[in-house]
This record gives sequence, structure tokens and C-alpha cells, in this order.
Amino acid sequence: MSWVDAFVAAYMDVLEAYFPEILESYPKCKEIEKRVKNIPLIAQWIEKRPGWHVFENPLGF
Repeated sequence: MSWVDAFVAAYMDVLEAYFPEILESYPKCKEIEKRVKNIPLIAQWIEKRPGWHVFENPLGF
């Protein structure tokens, strides 16, 4: 894994919050995101990370 993989996964995570189907046509990007999110330390962080701020909440706009 490179820093680019981690960057792409983080960016895709945000994009999917706003546009849930955005990666349907891009299975390779979806696979990168999945592999990164399955790294144990990253998976632990995702479980305990803070929620969206009210001004960032994609469902609040």
C-alpha cells in the first residue's frame, strides 16, 4: 500500500457520503478503498472516529 492508496480511500469515503453510487462504475477504486479500510489500525479508527460536524453532514444540506 502506498500513501496514494490511503489518499484515494479517504477521498472516496467522503465522496460516497455525498454521492452513494459514485463508485459503482469504478470497481478498482472501490477495491482500493475496501483494502485500505480493512487494514486493522485503519478499521479501528473508522469505528471510533468522530461523526460528521453538523456543517459537513452530507445529509444535512
